[in-house]
Amino acid sequence: RPVVFATLELTAQALATPARIAAWRTLGRGQSLQKACDIQATVRPSRRLGGIGAPLHDPCAVAWLIRPDLFTTRACSVRMDLGPGPGRGRTVIDRWGRTGDPLNATVLETVDADRLFDLLGQRLALLP
Repeated sequence: RPVVFATLELTAQALATPARIAAWRTLGRGQSLQKACDIQATVRPSRRLGGIGAPLHDPCAVAWLIRPDLFTTRACSVRMDLGPGPGRGRTVIDRWGRTGDPLNATVLETVDADRLFDLLGQRLALLP
């Protein structure tokens, strides 16, 4: 099966900001939508990402399955560090072909965050 990675660098582009949450609230009065807004409004903004919002990790992976056109990608060589030491378990992505290893995965590089949040809001608004 093809392997696709949604890295933390990618999901950091999908910040749930107060403005995006407010836009969701205008899409309907369904409990699912309103609870999603309420929950997301309680998540602290990431200081690491400038304090303007919190990243949505899992929704990026799901959005890739529904709307891959929201993302740019790059074919990469990806491996897991299985050696001893502090790097064990890390995912090593060779974006620039430095290792010469075969390309074995697709890495999501950018996301159109505004369109992503539109998609999420529209889908949440369909729920009861």
